[in-house]
Amino acid sequence: LSRLESGAATPAAEWVDVRDLIDAAVTDVGASSPVPVNVRHEGRLPLVRLDAAQVQRVLVNLLDNAAKFSPPGEGVEVTAAARAGRVDVSVTDHGPGIPEADRAHVFRPFYRGRNGHVPGSGLGLAIAQGLAAANGATLTLEPANGSGTTLTISIPAAPPPEGQAFG
Repeated sequence: LSRLESGAATPAAEWVDVRDLIDAAVTDVGASSPVPVNVRHEGRLPLVRLDAAQVQRVLVNLLDNAAKFSPPGEGVEVTAAARAGRVDVSVTDHGPGIPEADRAHVFRPFYRGRNGHVPGSGLGLAIAQGLAAANGATLTLEPANGSGTTLTISIPAAPPPEGQAFG
């Protein structure tokens, strides 16, 4: 977090297929989490230019967070879709949700909200937001339909490099 705040976490941008980042993040989290993760890609996704390791860390943090707050047997949903020149990756849990009073604070370092009984340092979402911003992306939070929370990283899409198609 201190590297992000000081501007020392400069992204090493490369062309990336977001589906590969999602798969790698799910694999990373799957080894330590009993919560199933369901992934859905909506249509064709353009390539994005970003630091793959940094944005994979964002996704791992979002998945870890979702798994912590998901009830046993409830899966975490990941969707990826191209929308208006961006690629949005959303991670939805089916936990208790984040009270409205806490939503404006969840990206602050060390903020733990009213669910302080869940393990963690309160740094995951702050780091995720900092890494997203360093890569020109935004990270937003919305209540999920019914119960839970959806966190979405919205990444600028770009035309593929000359001679390459996107899938």
